Amino acid sequence: MPSESHPHQQTVEKLLQLAAGVLSGEYPALPAAHELVPCLRTLGILEDPRFSFLAVVESETEHLPILEADRKNWLPGSLVGKKPDLDRAELWCRDGVVEVCDALVSHLRSDGGGFA
Repeated sequence: MPSESHPHQQTVEKLLQLAAGVLSGEYPALPAAHELVPCLRTLGILEDPRFSFLAVVESETEHLPILEADRKNWLPGSLVGKKPDLDRAELWCRDGVVEVCDALVSHLRSDGGGFA
């Protein structure tokens, strides 16, 4: 009988991929935070103090066009005007998001992150 994968396995894999991208510097912290939050919510660990900074980032920057899906709803001229705000938000959150991603990778790789 084939073993079934854990129901949250895809979420865990997405978290690891995003976190690795942030830790390697290949993916900006601000959009990563906005993509990580729903995944952490799905796994029920968003309120863990090690990861809750991401909810702060999401809350403090929800008015900005961060993800591509959000940008589709903005006029091009408005997007240009938001670039300085996006740049400031990225600088503000980067170190904290990197710290969270490091903790997240450790958590998910140790004993299956409690999801196995």
